Amino acid sequence: MIGLYVYSIVLPPPLSPLNRPEEISIAGVISKSLEILLFAGIILILRKDRREMQSTLIQMRER
Repeated sequence: MIGLYVYSIVLPPPLSPLNRPEEISIAGVISKSLEILLFAGIILILRKDRREMQSTLIQMRER
């Protein structure tokens, strides 16, 4: 999604009636920033969960 946003800002979108790149808006920048933060949060949660699962498995093997 972020790549498409950057593409539409740098180059005119295909079949665009204006035939020029879109303008940068505050709402667009905020929404893409939020997407990046949420993606990073999901990655951090997945890593934490994986570590917890590995430690649980190691504890179960030791018993």
